[in-house]
Amino acid sequence: MELSAAARWVEKRVRLAFNGVTLGCGMGLREADAHDDRATPEATAAARRADEKQSWDLISFEDLHRYGEFGWFYLDAESLRFHLPAFILAELNDESDGNLPRRLIEPSRQRDRLYSLLNLDQRMAVREFLLYTLSDSFYDPQQPMIRRGLDGLWAVDRIAEASEPE
Repeated sequence: MELSAAARWVEKRVRLAFNGVTLGCGMGLREADAHDDRATPEATAAARRADEKQSWDLISFEDLHRYGEFGWFYLDAESLRFHLPAFILAELNDESDGNLPRRLIEPSRQRDRLYSLLNLDQRMAVREFLLYTLSDSFYDPQQPMIRRGLDGLWAVDRIAEASEPE
């Protein structure tokens, strides 16, 4: 699929903002799937070994689709920072379920903790992705929610405030 100029710009912004991010101690998608399946500790460890840990852009769209929907619920801050750019690129390439804006915006008791490791550039890249979705008719039903997110959690002043060192 050929990306539009706007989608290519968002992709470039995401790639620059998340360049060099690794999984660290976070949970990979296969490991999250194993947890969701209540797998044995051995099977969970094997799933972790199979997860990509060094380069988020090596995670295939197929893996995001296969493990990502339920894996999202197991992500911690490190996991989210590592997987989020891959989810955004999948969304830009029409290789996802179209629910990423909802996942980024909907209220959650863990939301602040999940985004705690995102730096200013990464938060702005997420904002640019959400702004992009407003120009894509696929997201028309989600536009009111996306606009609320852009005026709330992903507003520039909130991003700047959240990105200030403590």
